[in-house]
Amino acid sequence: MVHNGSLGEECDETLITDYMKKLGEIGIHEEDQSRFRETMERLLEKPCKDQVEYRMLEGDEYRWHQCNLMSILGAEGYVTHVQGLVIDVHERKLEEEKLTLRADTDALTQLLNKGATEKLIRNEIHDHQNISHMDALMMIDVDDFKYINDHFGHMVGDKVLHFVGESLKENLKGMDVAGRIGGDEFMVFLQNIKSRHDPEIIAEHLQQIIHEKYDDREVAGHLSVSIGISIGTDGSEDYEELYRKADEALYETKHRGKAGFTLYDKE
Repeated sequence: MVHNGSLGEECDETLITDYMKKLGEIGIHEEDQSRFRETMERLLEKPCKDQVEYRMLEGDEYRWHQCNLMSILGAEGYVTHVQGLVIDVHERKLEEEKLTLRADTDALTQLLNKGATEKLIRNEIHDHQNISHMDALMMIDVDDFKYINDHFGHMVGDKVLHFVGESLKENLKGMDVAGRIGGDEFMVFLQNIKSRHDPEIIAEHLQQIIHEKYDDREVAGHLSVSIGISIGTDGSEDYEELYRKADEALYETKHRGKAGFTLYDKE
């Protein structure tokens, strides 16, 4: 679908302000409105060309569109018109998103890979640094994974890793982040927890599920995880610091005999 049209006959301040307030009403997705607004503001500063991609509600679904825009200088000496060529790019954007997701996903567990996990956690910390909150970072290692691989075979080892990944996905909130960051290593970022005990409750629950729910009871007898937990609050959060503390707590768990969890408390 291709069409063009003017976004305003006269771009006086009142008209544009009213138009910007109605982005939701005309169907632009909430997450894309700020990007659309910023593009329009650049166009109004001086005559120029720009481009923006956004989702527009069509019927019962949002579809991706690309708008090639141009602002026009009027006889009055300021921008009086903004014209745009709108192109439906929905199929292309879906394919791009599939490729991005594939690049960011660990093929075996279908969790995020190491790079995507770290990037997403950093972004979440940055986006919420001015909001009162408490988060937790969990480092999780499968205990004696080499023994499982060597004794039961690599196919069973892969099945164990997939099972751990599924256990994480099924027992975390949608806003939490879970990823596989190494061979038998996983990382979980719990957002906006209510208390310091929340990650301990989750860690204990994961321990129970991973040990008791695996379908091969012989393998399950050797299957457990070690977990290290660090807590971050408000603007004091820093990814490197959270990682270091969780890693130290994980080491402490392994030092005490594995199959458990430790909350970092060396403040």
